Amino acid sequence: MILPEKAASPSVYWVGAEGNRVEFESETIAIKPDASPSDGLKTAIDKLLAGKESTAIPVGTELLSLKVDGDEVYIDLSNKFSEGGGTASMVARIGQVIYTTTTVQPNAKIWLSVEGERLEMIGGEGLMVEQPLTEERFAKDFNL
Repeated sequence: MILPEKAASPSVYWVGAEGNRVEFESETIAIKPDASPSDGLKTAIDKLLAGKESTAIPVGTELLSLKVDGDEVYIDLSNKFSEGGGTASMVARIGQVIYTTTTVQPNAKIWLSVEGERLEMIGGEGLMVEQPLTEERFAKDFNL
């Protein structure tokens, strides 16, 4: 896995490939200058979930709720987020959420849940998800 360079402005992170390695590619997005942290982040997550061809997030994944409390971000997604794909896909989709969130909330500690239940394990292989999620933890725990 090739970890992304930090984007300087709000961005959505898509998944690409470099040979046989997964890489993240940023796309700058527009957020209203007067948007609250929650509104700005919602704009970014909505764009991420709307998807395009280069995403590991399953089509139909919905944002059920989002709350920003200081540097803590609580994101609740629909069950679709946990469906399909192997380990690399599961890791990539978590990475997409983390890196997209931290371009809007740079020091975010992300608490990710699915249908209201904190995500502790994802996928058929039972990939453990230690929370809160941060860029540093992702780089350490999920660098495939």
